[in-house]
Amino acid sequence: MTDFVLFDGGYETQLRKYVGSGFEGHPLWVSRYLTENPEACRKVFQDFIQCGSEMILTNTYQATIDGFKKHLGLDRKETLEMIKSAVTICKEAIDIEKCKGHKSSVSTMGLVGPYGAHLNNGCEYAGGFYADDMTIKELADWHRPKVEALIEGGCDYLLFGTIPSPKEAEAIIEVLKEHPGFKAILSFSAQNEKTISHGEKLSEVAKRCWELAADQILA
Repeated sequence: MTDFVLFDGGYETQLRKYVGSGFEGHPLWVSRYLTENPEACRKVFQDFIQCGSEMILTNTYQATIDGFKKHLGLDRKETLEMIKSAVTICKEAIDIEKCKGHKSSVSTMGLVGPYGAHLNNGCEYAGGFYADDMTIKELADWHRPKVEALIEGGCDYLLFGTIPSPKEAEAIIEVLKEHPGFKAILSFSAQNEKTISHGEKLSEVAKRCWELAADQILA
């Protein structure tokens, strides 16, 4: 039998138990509660651990420097500290549950959304064509601060979610390779089971990513 790891899931669904539905429609989605209600964030992770999750993901998909400045009035330094705190909240949940007698090992994975996530128009699911007007360097420069904050915060792994285009994937890999030995999962938004949002074949994009950083890509 192949070993498997049980991830958490449905963070926003469980968060409603503690904060209601106030995040729906908010540009920062559940990331806003890193500042507004970190205790609720921690309780969600505790719930996941109690249900057997072995990998918990930081609630940082839409946590960006641009977004936190525009919608919360935080500067760059404050935002990066908030992103680091997301990892701390996960680790606090793990420690609390361990003290209660939870025996299984639980790891943390820093969640990174695509550039399009901070545009709040769903473009990361509709092709991510913004990448056509950006260079790999520009995309890498945009991702770098958040990646560094999550790693400095102490996450065990990274997950780059709903990447819409091969160009953004290559930019992400450039940043990942600045941290040799650190491993990540890359997931793509898709048109169907064979084609990613931007139009390329998933198999070809995955092969290219593997060629660029096989020693750092988990999946």
